[in-house]
Amino acid sequence: MKFHSPYQFIAIKPAPEESKTDYENREALKNNRNNYVRHDRWHKEGLSGRIRCTLTTESPLVVGAEQTAGTKKAPGCVSPYQHPDGTLAIPANSLRGMISNIAETLSNSSLRVLTSQDDCTYSVRKEADEDVFEDLGLLYKKGNELYIYPFETSYSVGNYEDESDNDTIFLTANQAKTFQNRAENRSFVYAKITDKHFASQLSYEPEAGKEKGILYIRGKHLYTKKNGKYIPSKKSEHFILWDGEIDESQGIKVTQKVKELASILRLIHNKNEADQQHPKGYRRDFKNKKSKIVEEGDLLYYKKNEKNDITELSYSQIWRRPVKGTLYDAVRHAAGEDALPWNKERNRLTPAEALFGVVEEDFSEKEGARNLASRLQFTDATPIEDIKLGECITLKILDSPKPPSPAMYFNSGGKSHLAKRELDLSTHNPNGRKHYLPQPKAIEKNSWETEIPRDQKDKNWTQHLNCRPICTGTTFSFYIHFENLSREELGLLQTAISPTKKNDIKFIHRLGLGKPLGLGQITLKLNKIEMIDRVKRYSLEGLKKEHYRNLDKPQVDMTFIDQESHDALLTLYNPDNIKHPVCYPFMGEKAYTEDKGYEWFVENKKQQGLTPIAAENEIPVLNSYSKKRN
Repeated sequence: MKFHSPYQFIAIKPAPEESKTDYENREALKNNRNNYVRHDRWHKEGLSGRIRCTLTTESPLVVGAEQTAGTKKAPGCVSPYQHPDGTLAIPANSLRGMISNIAETLSNSSLRVLTSQDDCTYSVRKEADEDVFEDLGLLYKKGNELYIYPFETSYSVGNYEDESDNDTIFLTANQAKTFQNRAENRSFVYAKITDKHFASQLSYEPEAGKEKGILYIRGKHLYTKKNGKYIPSKKSEHFILWDGEIDESQGIKVTQKVKELASILRLIHNKNEADQQHPKGYRRDFKNKKSKIVEEGDLLYYKKNEKNDITELSYSQIWRRPVKGTLYDAVRHAAGEDALPWNKERNRLTPAEALFGVVEEDFSEKEGARNLASRLQFTDATPIEDIKLGECITLKILDSPKPPSPAMYFNSGGKSHLAKRELDLSTHNPNGRKHYLPQPKAIEKNSWETEIPRDQKDKNWTQHLNCRPICTGTTFSFYIHFENLSREELGLLQTAISPTKKNDIKFIHRLGLGKPLGLGQITLKLNKIEMIDRVKRYSLEGLKKEHYRNLDKPQVDMTFIDQESHDALLTLYNPDNIKHPVCYPFMGEKAYTEDKGYEWFVENKKQQGLTPIAAENEIPVLNSYSKKRN
């Protein structure tokens, strides 16, 4: 069955040099071509005023103020945003984000919001046919060097398929103590070795006929329901025969490269993956950049070279491998340094940065940050008539593939699909800026609400949210106040609000929560532009009233608009171009399901992928796969 992915991409391109503004000191800006970009004085030809817009919901809309987390027993809850006077409204920062996203695309400006540099190094899970880790050891320190003490023998403990086995109770009760890392965890256990693969009858006190050793427990248990009982998905843990003594003559040195580039271990923390990814007992405070990635006492799988040096470390036998390059390398490769978020390596502002402002995140405390406030001020959007909220609904899971997902987010320039093992961020390009499609069929099918009964006791609700959306057909009004703009900048702002000038071409903006599910489809209308008469504003008469004059037939300056990007936006945001269901990848013949989406990605090796939309091209189409029979 054919479908469109909820998100599509418009290619990243460099902004024209003539559209950029040098970020220098104030004195230098006086002689800059675009010396409107300042807050300390008015340019004599600068344009100031306000734009009045109306916003109408074309599908239910959820813009929350606060969000509580879901639990295993109940979904989280999103409370609607309220204006300071208590009126239900749409917050100004949501409107700013929606319009700035369009403005960035139109002008090929930098990616103002992008994963931080600390989180832009990716890894992919190794394929089953790749080399697996076979050796397990204990990390210890000698002088200033790290070594692995190899364990020669380990035994399986805890056969969960045999419900009569006492070790099942011992481990599933989470009473087992791993030796991992910290001193308080370093408990020895004693077990009876029944054969060369299995250990049983664990205890913490020496007993006759039992061998001394330690436990290596690979994170939390996941449970599956079988015959009315919850059975751990893991079949066994490791009992390692060891008397507690380290023979340093057997130690294997960890190379400097591994110590410096062990970021592959850090990735799991940065991506907020579940605790079951780590061995039990492994804890690091990775909010602290000085936190060590590996420490004495860690139990780690390893690989060594012909010189008997450790070259790789891992949490488990089949783990992850780093992707060459970073996301920043890929963006830089596609569109140059100025396409990256504002940083110390850049000195030129792209049009959207100059208009909406920038904040430098990676800066020197000694020199301070180079920031620029926006020359636009958005107001909250307040309802023109009494607002209506729909009934409380439980949303489907808001899902997305975990980075880097090459098939969806990257391309090689000639292929429509990249396999994970092929991805190289130093040469491959990101697909571009992410945009969400309008979904006319989703409105008909009410596809955002879960089909799972609320009283289902066995459901884990942690990934679901309850909300009361604003009803379709609700109209809001808001203002955008602008200060000291050039005509090119005002033209960019006008076009971001209303990209289409033809009444027969529809353009659906996307806003709020649940965009991939079909929520948050709105239309914007630019009602009027009012200019400030500054001479009168600062006169005695101006103290008594505001002095605005209507801009009757505003001519839109298109200097900063890239025509190809503009045409691509008109293609993506026009609901008349949607020919198939818009939904996450699925298996079978039923769209808008809540099936396990990862099954589609497992099936999709080297077959389908997204590519950037080209101007006036058809929106990319993907196909579902037949469900596998058990």
